[in-house]
Amino acid sequence: MVWQRWMIGPVTETNLSTLRCSPEVVTIPLAPATDTVWPARCTGTSTLIHGTLVTVGTTHFLGQPVLRVAGHKIPSVHVEVQRRLSGPQVGTERDDLWFDAQTGLPLENRRSILVRTETPFGPSNYTENGEFVIQSLTPKT
Repeated sequence: MVWQRWMIGPVTETNLSTLRCSPEVVTIPLAPATDTVWPARCTGTSTLIHGTLVTVGTTHFLGQPVLRVAGHKIPSVHVEVQRRLSGPQVGTERDDLWFDAQTGLPLENRRSILVRTETPFGPSNYTENGEFVIQSLTPKT
């Protein structure tokens, strides 16, 4: 489920999108070969946007680099996710993700999204560029 809210002056509209994907979940095998690619396709409908959204893309296993986190060497799993959206929402999404190979803990993420949506108010452009890098393996309490 994807939640969106559009605020135009005093008017607020909420849109909920429901997506169904094949395969339902992308999992990474314990010992994948570098450059292995898993395809994915999702279709969805929304409460305020007419038409069927289609996303098509891949998850690409790029290898198992060792990352440094707070002075510790952590074996990681590096994947790149790329998606192309079509239908009433058009655009692209790209994520570079690094996970702890032992625990699955997200260690780093670089993300870029650009989507144009036909809303009840006219076209809306959404842009997101972000990243995070874990700074410690010890939770703060």
